[in-house]
Amino acid sequence: MAKPKHMECEEFYSRAKRVVDWFIPLNPYETPGSILKIEDINFGNRSSEFEPLFAYAISAKRYSLFNLDAESRPIIRKFSAHGLGHLMEPYPENDPAEGVPNPLTDVRKLGGKRWQYDFWYHVLIAALAGTPNKVRRDYHPALSLPALSRYGATSPAILRWMKHFNDGKTYSAQAKPFGFLVAPIARGTRLDQTEIILDNKPTRGRPAKSRTPKPIAPFERDPAIAASRAFDRESGEPIKLADLKSYAEALALYHVSSEDKFENAEPCDVGRTERRLLSTRSVRLIGKEANRVDETGSPDPVIPSCAEYKFANRGVAA
Repeated sequence: MAKPKHMECEEFYSRAKRVVDWFIPLNPYETPGSILKIEDINFGNRSSEFEPLFAYAISAKRYSLFNLDAESRPIIRKFSAHGLGHLMEPYPENDPAEGVPNPLTDVRKLGGKRWQYDFWYHVLIAALAGTPNKVRRDYHPALSLPALSRYGATSPAILRWMKHFNDGKTYSAQAKPFGFLVAPIARGTRLDQTEIILDNKPTRGRPAKSRTPKPIAPFERDPAIAASRAFDRESGEPIKLADLKSYAEALALYHVSSEDKFENAEPCDVGRTERRLLSTRSVRLIGKEANRVDETGSPDPVIPSCAEYKFANRGVAA
């Protein structure tokens, strides 16, 4: 529930309380009270008084809730790790980014890991400064290292990614079923479009097609070591470090993620979203987006899945 811009805080709190109380008669449980609850993050830290709570939403599942301190800096009360969970931690919790205040409580209770909290802090700093497209991604040295995702060899198809690695090795030295692998992220045409998207520049024509390598490597937590062992899972050829995205590059478009279900929700749009009218022209079962990782070689399978939608004047046709 969001406070209208011109409504006084006390009036807003009073109306919110009436909404909560309206649901008391609808409670089907033995424990009395409303089935709606005013969450604890609406109150000040270790206080029973309401504290103005702000929200910054990138898309439906990517958002952060925060207060402001005396210098108008964000105090994160909750953040979403959606779209970040596929990346391994670039740095440990005991080596946080400089200049980022410590979380109010265990960072996992706020929504995720310390490196994700640090990133969200810089997303909010950029938004509050009026430059939401210009988020710093150089605030920790580890962000310059190759970005890694972890996979489990839970199916024959995924284990086959390591066939070139396993060839000629004894069984003890091979990647085994249900073991872990790491997948660095290859640079490709999407990376080439990053600055164009962030600067909101129009493009002409279709981007040139090129084959993007599909990196894979035996499990290793150190990004530099993992990158040195990376190879193309289809050709078996080694992949150069220069052909791999860093964490900073992998995060480049996170804060301008589009929300394809709504109008006014393109990467550089701001403000209120509107309903998008849909017209179905065909139906094709694809399962969950994550089932398509093996087909695309992309750590973010939503991107190629969304590419199947064609935007018309009045909606989206699949």
